[in-house]
Amino acid sequence: MIGLSLVAVTAVAGSLLASGPGAPLAQAAAPAATGSPSAAAEAPALVELAGEYATLRYPEGWEVEGPRVESTDERSPTLVFRTITAPGGAHTFCFDVHRYGADVPTSREQVEEWEADFLASGGSTVRRISLEEDASAPPGWDTTRLELTYTHIGWDEPDRWTVWQYTVIEEEGRGYLVQADIPAADLPVYGDLVDAVLDSFEPVL
Repeated sequence: MIGLSLVAVTAVAGSLLASGPGAPLAQAAAPAATGSPSAAAEAPALVELAGEYATLRYPEGWEVEGPRVESTDERSPTLVFRTITAPGGAHTFCFDVHRYGADVPTSREQVEEWEADFLASGGSTVRRISLEEDASAPPGWDTTRLELTYTHIGWDEPDRWTVWQYTVIEEEGRGYLVQADIPAADLPVYGDLVDAVLDSFEPVL
């Protein structure tokens, strides 16, 4: 399993409360988007982000940071870590790739470990919405999707919604995390956009 650590990122992007190298990102007091949610999310075009290990499509005009390595832990180092942030900073995608050794977890095992770490962190009130294994994933892919809402304790901020989509390809010894993190109130507007980005993930094998 991925070892525990606490990784600082930019001020608007918050901190890694689920505590693994490349573990799911939890926002901390991100500034509110200007204008109405519907205006902020008007069907942006998706552009391709191509990398050594995978490709992903993301909204045009959003800021891409990385690639960078968050951990060189020899047990399961993070090979690539990127964040993709909307103007205003309140809506974020996170993408990273892990390499495993002999002990390769299932996607569900890894996601449940991250969720347990998030719950144990004590910094947020966390509510699970759903945890589903993707039976329609391509052969050789083991994919699990977890949806949560959370509220930071001590911060006067609205609930946030996050989804962690984790794919393990055992033959390659790699795991791929694609995550979205947005204000929960914006989900009705941004839900289709999030699905389009997550569905665009394609590993380079």
